Amino acid sequence: MIALILGALSLLLGFLLAVFTSRSISSPIRNLTASMLEPAEGNFDVVLQGLGRKDEIGEIANAVERFKVRSAEKAEAETRS
Repeated sequence: MIALILGALSLLLGFLLAVFTSRSISSPIRNLTASMLEPAEGNFDVVLQGLGRKDEIGEIANAVERFKVRSAEKAEAETRS
């Protein structure tokens, strides 16, 4: 009986851990994706979600931030010409 209870608790703990892990990855990715669409529409004032993070999501956000800044510079140069 104790083994059955421990097994059920282990399954529950594993399920909760999987849900938490998937949400901690998918939610920031969805937010970053939404933020990435703004510069594509010409809105360069958007603050990208994930800047300052020290993981892979932060690395992606930093790369997109550089792309956003370069795109804004290019758009400004084109309007001056």
